Amino acid sequence: MGGMNTANAFAFLLLGVTLFLLPELWPQVFAPNGLTGDSTQALWLKCMGPVQVAVGLHALFLNEIRPLWQLAGAWQTVMEREPELDLVAVTS
Repeated sequence: MGGMNTANAFAFLLLGVTLFLLPELWPQVFAPNGLTGDSTQALWLKCMGPVQVAVGLHALFLNEIRPLWQLAGAWQTVMEREPELDLVAVTS
């Protein structure tokens, strides 16, 4: 399959949040270098942070949320086929 595993997806998510917040938390590292007084490095991190977060969230969706969603759909199909199954009132 070759997809990203859940641990790597969380790492991408954390890295993206860190990239986005780094210029805010450590502004002395990102010296202004443009005509407008903005830092190109800080702008790059502010753009790439959300991209990393999106990649991590997409992989988490594919690895964790989609299988649960499919399982819920399969369970709903079973309950529609077998309406007499009553899992709440089980007596011996």
